[in-house]
Amino acid sequence: RLVQNGLISPEVFLDVESADLQDLGFDAEQADDILAKVNAFLEKQNISS
Repeated sequence: RLVQNGLISPEVFLDVESADLQDLGFDAEQADDILAKVNAFLEKQNISS
C-alpha cells in the first residue's frame, strides 16, 4: 500500500502523519508502527524536516 501511494523512500515520510496512513487503509496501530520505524531510520541517517 505504501508504494502504491507513492511512499517509496524514507524521505517522503517527513511530512506524513498517522492520519495520512490511516487514510490509506492502515489502522492506527499499524500507522504508528510504520512511522516509528521510519522516524528511527531517519534519525539514524541524520535526516530531518
